[in-house]
Amino acid sequence: MNPRVGTDRARRDRQQNVYVSDYWNHRVMKWNNSAKAGIVVAGDQGKGSALTQLSYPQGIFVDTLGTLYVAEERNDRVTRWTQGDKKQGTVVVGGNGQGAGENQFKYLRGLSFDRHGNLYVVDCRNHRIQKFATNCDLCSNLPGTQTTIPVGYVANPQIVFCYWVISLKD
Repeated sequence: MNPRVGTDRARRDRQQNVYVSDYWNHRVMKWNNSAKAGIVVAGDQGKGSALTQLSYPQGIFVDTLGTLYVAEERNDRVTRWTQGDKKQGTVVVGGNGQGAGENQFKYLRGLSFDRHGNLYVVDCRNHRIQKFATNCDLCSNLPGTQTTIPVGYVANPQIVFCYWVISLKD
């Protein structure tokens, strides 16, 4: 790995494998438990916007099935990489250009899921955390501090600190 790797974006799955978001090399690496070397599980095709590429991956999340979710800072999207298909990701939300629209972001920092499967995305430069229901394509912007809304903001945009979600408990 490149010595400039930002290793502050790491996750461990149920099998104790470690996933690291390799920011400067535009990939996500996985180290199996007790492994001496990591393997690429997403990206590694250079920086870019194709579904085979990542652009400055930030936060990552690994679900119980081993599916990897990646918040891409410069592609302004969240992609999903399944265990069976390590060559190409699928856009989950975003990917519609940089902006402040309902399905747009400006410098993603992190993501997490709650126990109901809702996706939370930290949208740094828009000063918001957006909540996406798993069964909808677009998130409705509902300003305020409510945390039980079906989709929308989960924090007041004026008070959101620009960082990443480590975990959510409800």
